[in-house]
Order: sequence, then C-alpha cells, then structure tokens
Amino acid sequence: MSFQKVIKEAKQGKRSAQKEIYIQYSKYLMCVVKRYVNDDDYLSQDIMHDGFIKIFKNIKSFEGSESGLKAWMSRIIINEALQHHRRKNKIIFISHTHEQRTEDISLDPEIFNFLEAEEILDCINELSETLKVTFYMYFIDGYKHKEIAELLNITKQVSRTRLNRAKVQLKQIFLEKEIGSHAR
Repeated sequence: MSFQKVIKEAKQGKRSAQKEIYIQYSKYLMCVVKRYVNDDDYLSQDIMHDGFIKIFKNIKSFEGSESGLKAWMSRIIINEALQHHRRKNKIIFISHTHEQRTEDISLDPEIFNFLEAEEILDCINELSETLKVTFYMYFIDGYKHKEIAELLNITKQVSRTRLNRAKVQLKQIFLEKEIGSHAR
C-alpha cells in the first residue's frame, strides 16, 4: 500500500492502516522513548501506547511526506515522555534564580576512539534526568534552546546551562572510561 493511501485510510480510522503505521514506525519510536526512559520496559510501553493513541487521534491534522510523518510522530512521543517526567517529578524543571555563565564546552573527538556506541550511550545515561533530557533534546532530537525552554518550562539560559553541565559531566565520564580501559 502506498504511503498516501495508508495515511488516507488511517485518517478514516481504518485499523489496518493504523496497524501498518505502527509496524513500520514502532521500533524507531521505541528507540526515541528509550532515550528518555531508562531500563523500564513497562513505562516505555506505556509511553508508546499513550503516544500512539495521540498519534491516531490527531492524524487527521497531519499533512506531509513520509519523513514528515516520522518527525511528527517523534515529537508526539517525545512530548509523552516529557509529560511523564513532569508527572513523576512534579517540578523537576526548576529555573535557576541567578544567571550562570555558559561557555561552550567541547569534547575532544579522540575520546570517541576509545569507546563503542553502547558505551557512549551508557555514559549519557549516567547523567541526571534533567541533564540527560536536555542533552537528548538538543543533540539527538534537534530541538533549539528556545523550544527546550518552552517544553520544559525553563529559560533559554537554563537550557544552555544544563547542556554545558551535561557536556562537562560527559567529558569527565568519558575520560574516566578511557583511563579505565587503558588501565586494564
């Protein structure tokens, strides 16, 4: 079935079209969820379930290409994960009352030569939830600081500060892993 036909039928509420969309995109979207929810398969499945309900409820408003659909569904899934964080942590996204200097922290690309992709993801998952969410939203999901600030109910400055803190902590974690691997 062509993409346009699947979308048309999904907009009409046809289960077979919805199933086809689910089968085609569920693995990708579960990876998106897993970036925001660590090691909790039940919670990941709940977020996916709630996300797909919203996707199919709102698919009538979708107009666009296949890549546009993937991006649109990703945003819905990310918003579901963020809503979970808000409910779970009540006011986890607290704004700082004072301005903090944010200088751009860079990571030496040589660090990545010593780590496998899975090790890098493990390092990212060692970050606190607030830093990890900001890091993923900025670097992986492509949100700008303004969008992150709006979604997390923080200022752009806090978003930048969190991102820099995440980079500083990751640099330290990467260096510890690199040193540890050479000590073996």
